[in-house]
Amino acid sequence: MRKWLFLLSVSLAFSAGITYSQRSANSSNAGAQVRFQYSKLKGDSYPCQVSSFDLTHIRPYYKGNLLEGKLTYNLLLLFDANATKVGILDAEANYMISKWLQIKFGQFKAPFDRQFLIALTGMQFVDRAIGGLKVLNRDRGATLRLNSKNDFLVGHLGVFNGNGMKTSYLAKNNAGKDDQRHLYTSRLTINPQGEFGNQMALPGKSQAFKTSVGLGYTRGQQTDTTDVVAWSADIVARQRGVVSLVEYQKKVQKTTRKQTTTGLTAQLGYFVHPKIELALRYSRMRIAGISERREITLGTNFYFAGNSSKLQVNYTRSEVSPEAGTTGINHRLEVLHQMVF
Repeated sequence: MRKWLFLLSVSLAFSAGITYSQRSANSSNAGAQVRFQYSKLKGDSYPCQVSSFDLTHIRPYYKGNLLEGKLTYNLLLLFDANATKVGILDAEANYMISKWLQIKFGQFKAPFDRQFLIALTGMQFVDRAIGGLKVLNRDRGATLRLNSKNDFLVGHLGVFNGNGMKTSYLAKNNAGKDDQRHLYTSRLTINPQGEFGNQMALPGKSQAFKTSVGLGYTRGQQTDTTDVVAWSADIVARQRGVVSLVEYQKKVQKTTRKQTTTGLTAQLGYFVHPKIELALRYSRMRIAGISERREITLGTNFYFAGNSSKLQVNYTRSEVSPEAGTTGINHRLEVLHQMVF
């Protein structure tokens, strides 16, 4: 009769939830992201002034690794304030074939642009910028990750269903027509000091200089009736309390007619105190022949425990200019408290 010995440790961390680890180096942890927000809106686009408190979402997660760390997995769920969205955001597995090659499959963020790949919990502002055109979403598919030594060059090649999380083989079959289209995406990053990561600011940690340049390209099915071709380019940098990002995106949608949309985002953050950051962002989105929208956002972030517990205060002034018509001006005040445990 064989006897098996397992050494298991359990720990609780404010930023990493409950962690289980074994002597074999396999580990897993569970926790949740919670975001509570106050918003006040007024302007030409709002028929009434709005003042509201919202529990925007609760996101439980469970992640870990197996096979001595070669296989990692992640499950992220979503419960929103009104229980209108309850479901799976991420359900992914990543296998390290070698130190140069990895494969990921499941449902996760399709790699294309920096702004979307930055974690929601690691952003410098309450919301993503309008210049991030949401070309891609979480989708079902697979990617290959190839990297050089020290991740100086990192490339991603992916194929997805398209149409976000809504498309499956059953949905395609029930549509009653042939559908073998997919969404193909690629992204290349140049990282002289190693990968930048999925968080913009790292309060309380080393602020040594780090920069990264990213290029993205995608084409294929975006929705059941729309195909898309899109490009993105971005650069981020971080040093001694200064964090910056500049990103440009362009997409061409093809339905009954061609529609071109461009987006530009530039943002800068500065830590006036190890736990207090001031931030400024300009963002623009233009739909050719239809309208242009511009936003300026001022933000202040108070980091109580890094990105795991922070208070964000944003004021945004936006202008909407139709190709034919008067400019509408709107104002938005947002206060968000975020906890990750």
